Amino acid sequence: MLPGLKVAPPIQEEDPKTIGIDILHHAVYAVAAGLVYDMITRKK
Repeated sequence: MLPGLKVAPPIQEEDPKTIGIDILHHAVYAVAAGLVYDMITRKK
């Protein structure tokens, strides 16, 4: 989506370190969002 909006280069033009950092950030976000969801939907 970001390359289509011209705010980021295509993944083929990125270096491996940048791709790895981006994957790590997405993984942290996914885990955090999942934990928060579990906490707010937990029944007492």
